[in-house]
Amino acid sequence: MQTKNWFNRLLISYLPAFLIISASLLTTMFLVIGEISKKATLHSNDVLTLNLMQQLDASLNEIETAMMQEITKNQALADFYSRTADDDYIGYRAAVALKSVLFDNPLVDSAYLYRSADDTVVTPYRIASLQQFGDGDFIRKSMGSLDRFEWEGPRSYRDCLEFCAEQEVVTLVRAPNFIAPGLIVVNVRTSALRSLIEQSVALDVNQVRLTNADGQPLLASSAAAAESTASGSGSKLTSDYTGWTLRTFLISDKLFSFVSNLFYVWVSIAVAIVFLGVVWVIVASRRHYKPVKTILKEIDQTLSSKLDAATIGKDEFRYISSALQKLSVTSHQLQDENNQHVLHRRPYLFQELLNGNFSYRHNDPLAELKRSGLHEAHGMFRVAVIEIDDYPSFEADFPAKDREQFRFMLKTIVEEVAASAQLPVWSEWIAPNLLGAIHACPVDQPDTGTLQVSERVRQSVELNLEYTVTIGCGTCVSAAEEIAASFESALRSLAYKTSLGGNRVMDADDLANQPKGELFRQLNHIHAIAQQFRLGHAEWISLYREFYGKLQGQLFSKEDLINLFQYLIYHLQKEMAELPKPFQDIWSQDTAPRLEEALERVNTLKGIGLSFESILEEAAASMDGLRQNDTRFHVIQKVKRYIEESYADPDLSLSRIGELFELSPSHLSRMFKEELGMNFIDYVTQVRIAHAVRLLEHTTDLIQDIAVQVGYANSLTFIRVFKKNNRHHAGQPQIKNERQLDGWNRDAAIRKRAGYLDDRLLFFL
Repeated sequence: MQTKNWFNRLLISYLPAFLIISASLLTTMFLVIGEISKKATLHSNDVLTLNLMQQLDASLNEIETAMMQEITKNQALADFYSRTADDDYIGYRAAVALKSVLFDNPLVDSAYLYRSADDTVVTPYRIASLQQFGDGDFIRKSMGSLDRFEWEGPRSYRDCLEFCAEQEVVTLVRAPNFIAPGLIVVNVRTSALRSLIEQSVALDVNQVRLTNADGQPLLASSAAAAESTASGSGSKLTSDYTGWTLRTFLISDKLFSFVSNLFYVWVSIAVAIVFLGVVWVIVASRRHYKPVKTILKEIDQTLSSKLDAATIGKDEFRYISSALQKLSVTSHQLQDENNQHVLHRRPYLFQELLNGNFSYRHNDPLAELKRSGLHEAHGMFRVAVIEIDDYPSFEADFPAKDREQFRFMLKTIVEEVAASAQLPVWSEWIAPNLLGAIHACPVDQPDTGTLQVSERVRQSVELNLEYTVTIGCGTCVSAAEEIAASFESALRSLAYKTSLGGNRVMDADDLANQPKGELFRQLNHIHAIAQQFRLGHAEWISLYREFYGKLQGQLFSKEDLINLFQYLIYHLQKEMAELPKPFQDIWSQDTAPRLEEALERVNTLKGIGLSFESILEEAAASMDGLRQNDTRFHVIQKVKRYIEESYADPDLSLSRIGELFELSPSHLSRMFKEELGMNFIDYVTQVRIAHAVRLLEHTTDLIQDIAVQVGYANSLTFIRVFKKNNRHHAGQPQIKNERQLDGWNRDAAIRKRAGYLDDRLLFFL
């Protein structure tokens, strides 16, 4: 069992400090209290005097400022001094203006205007001549004085000569500063000054004496003040503004006497407080030690066997600290294990929901739905799959740490946008480039709520992150076990990203109603592109762009587009296999791997189409370079030009051309095969059929005539050859005129008007 080291330490720590501090305070308190009190009292009296004087100066200065501003700005007062005295209306307006000044300044008792031009006096209540005015002597004295006008008084003032009581006032006299001479006189009662001082000073505690610049008393609270003044005690301050002097005094020192008489009482109380303090510390220490004692007992019962033996029997807090450290380590271990479990458990349950691999007997996924607010509050669900666009570039541009930060920010955006729309969502990463989100479909907008949230997510990512996303929204389902179906439809909608492009929201319901492109219609184009590319004809690029343009105008899934371009690669491979080895090396070592890489790396039709075009153009340029450096190529080009010029000759043959170019027929045939990938007869037939197609499309000649024009003396032979070779042509001509089938069954021709030419020729056969 632990000893009471901490209890004893508490006592030793508290008691000496408490006793020493208490004794020191008691000893020094009464030594300095007298001097401090005296200085504080004198200082407070000085502050009081300063405040009173500032208050008086401010009040009087405010009156002066207000009066001068009124004279300056009020046109009625200005007119009074500048116009004649016969204008009673001007005097009336000046009286009204004075009344307004008195109303705005409660401290002002009275005021009047004097115009020396005609000895007219205007008060707020009447207009009189100087002889009829009760303060005429003061006006004459002021007009004859050369001294600077200041606050004067105290003096007696009355408004009229008779029947008016005299009032003791202080007066401010100012000249109006106009061309016409005169005076502005403002009177303040001394009783008003006393009231102003009483608002700030308790006259039963302090004595106040106010005198003017000549020493005449303006205000004296009692006769005792005068006696105090003679003794020189109290505070004294002279105003720079009025020249008045203010003195303040304390009435008596009763408070100091009271404190001195109770000195021994205070000492007794202090001793009692010290004793009670000692008792309190003991009781408090014992009381505070009880929880520590309880903790130590519990530790002894539970953890003593697991603690270091060196800590037992020593300081209580070291003992408790060791126990807490042990508990903390254990708690962190358990917390880490639980966090790891939750970190892997939620994505696993999310995948179970998307894959439909759960049952109601094992309702962990349903419990997670409830925790996400997706089960009880809403009865419908909709899955959205968010895919990072151009993911290969994303992996190349960002290190692993930045990619994880991007994924975290994207998941946060999805959850915050859904929360702002008050739609519960559960989102987890289901692949490095795919974020799955199970949304609650709002009852009032089951089809558009998720789409609106998804569009806001797409816009937020586009504005705030460096890469964009494409979002596929599945169909709304009404039960948790149908979430897998919504997930499948979301993935199907994302499959059309290759065709439609990225950075968009794709609705499975909307895509299901759109017509899809047909792959088999593009196969003839692919064959023609591969054939023209092998031959080195420039027409391959126009055929390719036509093929690419048709794909852009239709809707294909990613799988369909990949299969289509794989089919193009296959046909190009097949055609290139018929060329000499240098051409095959260009294809196998450079072009084919780059095409396969582009097909894997690029995720949009536009990107695939442009990449294929660029790669094939580079390959075509390289092969053209080989052809230009090969003498056989130039010979074959001459032969091809000759065939183009002489294709209509029925006697055109390999031996005839060999004689013309001084080549053996076998050598010429081998050169054709190596350079063009086909034998001589096939090439001549191809040229003749191409010209026949143009004639069928652009002329109204009969079939027999067209056969002769392209080198066939027998029209039946022409039709049979046409049927054999035109079936795989990219475009097939239609009937231009029924006269082309003259001698054939016209009814059959009319029935076949909308058909293809090979069908019409087959009917003839």
